[in-house]
Formats: sequence, structure tokens, C-alpha cells
Amino acid sequence: MRKKLLAVILSLLIPLAGSAAGITPVSAAEQTHSLPCGDIHSSVKKFAKKSRVDKRVYSSETVKSDPYWDQFSGSIYYEQMGSSQRQLYDKLKSLSQRYLTGNATASVMTLDDGSSGYYTDSVTYSDMSSAQAFYVATIFFYENPQYYFLNDGIGYTEPLSSLFWGISEPGTISLGIYSRYASASARKTYTEKYKDAINKVISKASSYKSDLAKETYFHDSLAKNVSYNGDTDDNNEDDTQSQSAASVFLLKKTVCAGFTKAFSLLLNSQGIKNVGVTSDSHAWNEVMINDIWYITDVTWDQNKWPSHDFFNISESEIRKSDSQWAHLPLSCYYGIRPECVTDHDSSVDAIDLTSTDSSQADTDSGNDTNKENPTITPVTPSPQEVTSPRPAKPYSFSVKKTGKGALTLKIKTSEKVAGFYIYYRLKGDKVWDTRYIKVNGRQKTFKLSGLVSGRIYQIKAFSSDSKGTLSKGTKIRVIKA
Repeated sequence: MRKKLLAVILSLLIPLAGSAAGITPVSAAEQTHSLPCGDIHSSVKKFAKKSRVDKRVYSSETVKSDPYWDQFSGSIYYEQMGSSQRQLYDKLKSLSQRYLTGNATASVMTLDDGSSGYYTDSVTYSDMSSAQAFYVATIFFYENPQYYFLNDGIGYTEPLSSLFWGISEPGTISLGIYSRYASASARKTYTEKYKDAINKVISKASSYKSDLAKETYFHDSLAKNVSYNGDTDDNNEDDTQSQSAASVFLLKKTVCAGFTKAFSLLLNSQGIKNVGVTSDSHAWNEVMINDIWYITDVTWDQNKWPSHDFFNISESEIRKSDSQWAHLPLSCYYGIRPECVTDHDSSVDAIDLTSTDSSQADTDSGNDTNKENPTITPVTPSPQEVTSPRPAKPYSFSVKKTGKGALTLKIKTSEKVAGFYIYYRLKGDKVWDTRYIKVNGRQKTFKLSGLVSGRIYQIKAFSSDSKGTLSKGTKIRVIKA
């Protein structure tokens, strides 16, 4: 059976919450879907204690911007983050740019489990929970696919704070690097190869005049010329580089994470707004055409190539096609993920690029970079296109402070549910953290820890069935941790 790993944010919540996190996965015996999923290989691990003093903390001085590489960045999620999350995001970008264009060398770091790997220098974070910091790093990976040497691994230390001992130390985060890109000299060589491969694709995009035509061209280029690597679990990740767009442009063989990042990179180069989205087993893109968001899954089209079955489709269409819920986004996306159209619009179907006038076909104004950004309608915490009945809403939800940075929550429902989702955030933030508590019953009392002591939090709760369908939420509780 293929090894199945959760994406970054939910895998981190396991040690923090002491229980399973995220949407309850379908068991291996029940997975009958013929299309590929289960290829997310992100990992989050603590550094060993000695690495706290051995690791080099990057001062995050301003690194000179490079217009060529900057064109490949997205910003849809970044623009919706709070100030402390943006500060961490900016540090990660400055750090990564230093490894892309500078002479920095990755270091071998020892992890708590005794394993080791290559990591960047670290950056600090504060005024947020560690789970929030990991979420920021996850978003950073998918909004900045130009940093091809990153393997989506996160090494971290937790903040230290003790009034008794007079200790106050921020947490740190380092990003994993594929071993072949650890040295500056190796990256210099591969960066040029990566740049040349990208240029070969985007140089032809100028012949297409509309965003839809360009999107079709990029989609078809990837689906036609890159194969799906279904054996990544049996290979060395440093050889396959499957979680990076490098596997697409340099190796022509990848998994869903590589397809998603490469597609984002190409769309970003043309100013076409898009985001990468992940579930606990899959990754795909959402693209804005004519000011409306659609779902595009290059991985699943490549699996059936030539196919445009998953090109600019609606929320309802992906639900009907996805019997195993591979496209149910991680709950951390609720509230910031753009809301995709619910009904299909044939005007955004893929264009026939073999037509003599394909470069002119479609006259949409698209996402002109000089046009004022349209308002994004955020998705509410309840998935919009779930057709199954919602589970019973919690009728009783209480929150009480029980320790430094810890709260005790009590939840009750009138009917048996699979679990509870807890949404919590620092007051004033836009982004919600989440915890999943498995219940298989009607009530649960548990401890929510790892919060920033002395800060005010907003908290609400949802019931969940075994497929991750959420009930209506409770009223928001406000309390100081």
C-alpha cells in the first residue's frame, strides 16, 4: 500500500493536539478511485535540542529583488494574512531568494526522531501559534514555485517563554532543501537549467492574446509533455524532486504537487490570477478567468490525456467526479480560498490551439495586470457544494481557561457525529487555525494548548461527519489564553 502522508498543516497538528487532525481520510480498502491522489509528501519535524544552538538564525536583511524570479510569485493568500503572518512570509521569501540567487549553503540538521536532512538557515516567528506558522510556510511553498530547491519539509523549534526564569525566545522555522541543491555551486548550475526550461515554455505564450488561450496552452504543455510518477514512494525524493516544479521542468515526471506548482508558475508569469490548493491527499489549481474562479486539475487531465475533463470546471462538477473526496480542501483554506463558480460556463472551455486563429480566439479582458484587483468572495467555513445532509450543530459549547496558553473546551450535540472541528485565531487575524477532534459520539471535553499566553482568541466549533462535511458553526467565543 502506498504511503500516505498528510499535507504540512494537518500533519503538524497531530503532536500539538494529541489527536488525529484534518478531514478523516478514507481507508485504503475503500479507495477505489482510478485517478491519482495520495502523493503529498510534505513533512514537519522538530529539530533536536542541540540544533537549537547549532542552527544559524538568518537576520532576514533585505535581499535584492530579482524581477525575473519575482514574476512567478502569487499573492492571493498573502494579501489576506494578518500582519504577523505576513512578516513571517516575508522572512521566508527573503531567505529563499538568498538561496536562489546568492551563495548560501544548506546545513545538515538533526531532528528529534534521530533522522537528518538539509535545511536552510532559520527565521523566527512570534505572536502566533506554531500551527499558524506552519500554515504560513505551506502557503508560501505553493505561492512561490520558483524556489525549486525546496522540498516542502519544515524543521522547527517552538517558542520558549517563562516568566519565572525570565526566558523569552521566539520559535524558528527552516525549510528543507533537496540534497542535490545543498551547495551554492550546484544550485547555480541547476538554476540556469531551470530558467532555460521555463523560458522555452513561456516564450511561446506571447503568441496567444487571451488569458484563456494562454491557460489552455500551459495546461496542454504540461499534460502532454510531463508524465505522472506513480512510484515516488519507492524512490528517493532527492532524485524525483516530486514536491517541486523542478520535477516538471527538469525531469518531465512528477506528481500532483509538481503539476500544481508548475502550472501556478506559468500562469503567474502572465499575470493570470490563480492559487494552489491541497487536501490531505491531493493538490490542484483554481484559476480566475473573466473575474470568475474555476477549478483546473492538470494531474487528472494528464492521467487521461488528451483530456480537458478537469479544465475550468465548477465546484459541483468536481464533487460529482470525485467520489473519494480528494478535492476537499484542508480546513485551513476556509475563509481565504477564493470561491469557485458553482455552475459550468462553456465560454471558458479549453481553446482548440490547432486552429489558425487560436491566438485570437476569446476576447476576454482576463486578469490584466493593470486592472484593479477584483474583490474576492471568501468561502465560508461550511463547504458550499456538499450534497449530503449536514451533521447536527453543537447545541452546547463552552470555553474555559485552564492554564498558561491552554483552554478547556466542552462540546455537545443532539446526534452522534464523527468529530468536531475547532476554529480559533488571535483576535484581529483573518486566518483561522483548526484542530480536529475525533469523537464518534455526542460530546467531548478536551484541552486546546499551544496558544500564545495572554493573547485574546476567537473560537468557534463545528460538528463533522466521516467525510468532513461540516455543520453550521457555533457563535464565536472570545477569551484570553
